[in-house]
Amino acid sequence: MDEVSTVNENENRKTMIEPKKLNKRKREPTAIENLTSEEKESQISSLNLEMKGLFDYFREVMDKSKRTDLFSGFSECSSLNSMVALLMEEMSLPLSKLVDEIYLKLKEKTESVTMVAVKSAVVSVGQRVSYGVLNVDADVLEDDS
Repeated sequence: MDEVSTVNENENRKTMIEPKKLNKRKREPTAIENLTSEEKESQISSLNLEMKGLFDYFREVMDKSKRTDLFSGFSECSSLNSMVALLMEEMSLPLSKLVDEIYLKLKEKTESVTMVAVKSAVVSVGQRVSYGVLNVDADVLEDDS
C-alpha cells in the first residue's frame, strides 16, 4: 500500500512540475512589411487625405444639423453649462467671438441669460489651453492661431 501511495505522489509531482507545452501559432507577415518606403509614404499621405476629408465632412454635418436639432431638445431644466457645452462643441473661435455666438443662441432660448454668465460658463466648461504662444503677454483666451 505504501508503494502505491509513493508512486501516486511521484506521478502527481511530475504533473505539477512539468507544464504542458503549448503550440504557438506563427504570425503571418503583415502587408505593410512588404512595401517599399515610397509605397508607405504614398499610403500614409492618402490616409491622411482621407482623414482630413472625413473631419471636414463631420464639421460640415455638425454645423448644419446638430446645433439646431439638439439645442431645440433642451428643456427649461437644462443647466447653462450643458447648453454651453453643446454649443461650443467643435468650434474653433476665439473666446470673445465664441461667447457672442453662444450668447445670441442662448438668448433666443432663455431670456434670463447674461453675457457674463455665458463667458463664465464657456471658460469653466472649456478650460481652454493654448500651446505654442510665442508672446508671454499674449491673452491665451483670445489666441486665434
